Amino acid sequence: ADCVHYLGKAVEGDRFVLTASGQTVFSESRTTLRMWWAETTWQMQRLRDNPACADQEHEAKANDA
Repeated sequence: ADCVHYLGKAVEGDRFVLTASGQTVFSESRTTLRMWWAETTWQMQRLRDNPACADQEHEAKANDA
């Protein structure tokens, strides 16, 4: 049980919110967080793989949104 900690609960809506002592310390939409994650993944893929291929894949995903 020492390895498990309560972090929060699922709530309705599109926002990811962190609070500490009743104060909101971070709040962002899930959509924005997903875009940030996709951007990071794309930049890492450009470094690891062929940049042109990574760009094509990134553009295709953007067009699907």
